Amino acid sequence: MWDFNIESEEARNVIISIKAALKIEYYEQLIKLIEKCFFERRYSNYSYLREINELIISTTDDQIRDSLIKSLKDNQFFFPIPSGKISTEHWDWCHLIIRLIAHINRYWENENYYDDFTSHIYSLEIVKEDKLLQHST
Repeated sequence: MWDFNIESEEARNVIISIKAALKIEYYEQLIKLIEKCFFERRYSNYSYLREINELIISTTDDQIRDSLIKSLKDNQFFFPIPSGKISTEHWDWCHLIIRLIAHINRYWENENYYDDFTSHIYSLEIVKEDKLLQHST
């Protein structure tokens, strides 16, 4: 009986490890899908952004948090500057990104993350050149 408990404990640990690895992989795939939509300018496909926004509140894994924060920074926060005429989908995408950044700042207690985001956006040349965007600063 004692051997069964050891095996059982080992099996439980393996299952826990597999679940953790699957969760990390899920987030990484979700980030890749967001990245693909962003670079292909497919702003109408923002279901992935909605999903990751919902998951932010319950995400406690530091590896996942670090990976998402790095991906956001490495990819201009996935924020397509709304310059000139924009579509409703583009507008909605921008709002979801702003909400994502605000959630990270709030729920992950990542102070100044939202400020880092706005500093990055306002430092871009297109923002400096667009009169409407200058007005919003």
